Amino acid sequence: MQEDLPQKRAKFAFIPISLTGIGEYIADARGGVDDRVFYSLIGLPESTAIKSLPNNRMELELKDIPAFQSEPFSPPESVLKWSVNFYYGTDKMRKPQEFWKEEGKYWSKDVEKFIGRTDAGVLKDIVSPSDSPDQKLHKIYAYVQKFKNLNYDQSDATLRELLDSQSKQKRTLETVLRKQEGYRDELTRTFIALARDAGIQAFAMHVADRDRVFFQVNVPNRSQLTSELAIAVVDGKEVFLDPGTPFCPYGLLPWRHTSTHGIRQLPNGGTEVTATPPASYKDAISKRVARLALSPDGSAHGQIAIGWAGMEALEHRLNGFRTDDAGRKKELEDEVKSMLPPGTVVEQLQATGWDTPATQLSATFKVDVPSFASSTGKRLLVPSNLFESTQAQPFAHGERKQPVYFNYPYYAIDDVQISFPSNMKLENLPQDQPLKTDYSFYRVQRSASASSFSVTRDFAMGGIAFVQKDYPDLKKFFSGVFNDDSEQVVLIRAQ
Repeated sequence: MQEDLPQKRAKFAFIPISLTGIGEYIADARGGVDDRVFYSLIGLPESTAIKSLPNNRMELELKDIPAFQSEPFSPPESVLKWSVNFYYGTDKMRKPQEFWKEEGKYWSKDVEKFIGRTDAGVLKDIVSPSDSPDQKLHKIYAYVQKFKNLNYDQSDATLRELLDSQSKQKRTLETVLRKQEGYRDELTRTFIALARDAGIQAFAMHVADRDRVFFQVNVPNRSQLTSELAIAVVDGKEVFLDPGTPFCPYGLLPWRHTSTHGIRQLPNGGTEVTATPPASYKDAISKRVARLALSPDGSAHGQIAIGWAGMEALEHRLNGFRTDDAGRKKELEDEVKSMLPPGTVVEQLQATGWDTPATQLSATFKVDVPSFASSTGKRLLVPSNLFESTQAQPFAHGERKQPVYFNYPYYAIDDVQISFPSNMKLENLPQDQPLKTDYSFYRVQRSASASSFSVTRDFAMGGIAFVQKDYPDLKKFFSGVFNDDSEQVVLIRAQ
């Protein structure tokens, strides 16, 4: 309901789909008929009242709707903007706890129906009797990950199949195993089936993708749940896995499936609403290494190597999966350009690890930075932190309208060495200013020799969500980081 500009007056109407015109709206996924329309309010004042008219039409009139103010590092706009979400159901949905209990029962039954029993011969080709449970699970996970994922396949045939709602309903476990292809949730269920046949406890979990929706347990709307995960028990410990996401390493969840909620199967055959594990900053690591030579005119030339691990690598692989080699090359070159001063020329020399989820993704680039250092008489002023030299302070404003939201915790490491001309010497090297909070740390170490200076930088953000009252402390931390990253090394021409 909110737009970029404020609205003085607005009137909205919702007209339900009706099967019979007498209150029966749509057939639900359980074979029944939904005869009620429910709604949940997001952001609207508590006094908001939606009128139900005799013809089933529902209306809402509002005055003075404020403009939506977009801010960087915010939750999805669909979570923040004033809105009303309508959904169909029955009178049972007036009790959310009972609804999720019943929804879990039907969903779990559907999972078990799909799994059924697999052909024992399939498992013989995947694992060995002498394998430990952990080894078996790794091998089964790798086997299923090699299947064609129809949610990510871009062929014309797959697009046509996606439009055919019946094709997905007819697919069975035997079809997935025979064709070695399936949709993401089918691949997850196939993994669970094979794990169980190998004697390993395994369960399914239906979760909300938090890049699109934040699960609300008090809203009995099953459409909140969008993806299925697997939970396996190894040596008495539960391992959360996502075989339905291409290139997702064993033991890692995509960020949108961490710190989210959903319903899961239990060992006793029941289900419960619960959360997935949070991510750690150690699950998303990037390391940038630069070796540059500074010219007397202030330009810099050399090479940069970047390695991505964990979630950082997974996100790059998923983006690259949707294009070809040329597209991946351009995406990485553009990413490096965004880190460096305007006008920088970047050429990718090589990239490895696109198809090997267990290893890091890495790439090497040749770079030419035409205006890296600035000249003031006999001196050259050189940014001490190459990759942060042109970055803006993300939280410069004194006040914040929206919560601060990072997609996932992350850890960035920089290792930069810049050599300078023989006719110059170091006049000033900035002092190190480490910073630390309960959820983040920043550390820079600068050193120099007769012909070069080096900078190592460690930055970790361990939190993902900060409400407005946390903003002053967060802003203070990032201001300190920005100020230290803006420090310059001073070189002077030798007499």
